[in-house]
Amino acid sequence: MSLNSTDTKEIRKFGLVALIFFGCLCVLGVWLKKPVPTYLGGVLSMLGLGFILAPAPLSILSGNHPIRYNKAVYWGTSSAC
Repeated sequence: MSLNSTDTKEIRKFGLVALIFFGCLCVLGVWLKKPVPTYLGGVLSMLGLGFILAPAPLSILSGNHPIRYNKAVYWGTSSAC
């Protein structure tokens, strides 16, 4: 049984869509010489590339990864009781 309920194939598919969309935003920002879309698109497209190349370590960003607090595991919560 997997700790993560999101399939690796789905994470990679999301990464491909993010890479294409935010990569286009970055290229548009470079072409228009605007720094905000260039940096924002560049950072988010690199995150999309990360989802393609290493989906398991980045699965914590999807919200389905267990969070450990003091040897206890809490699923999807941010507070340790």
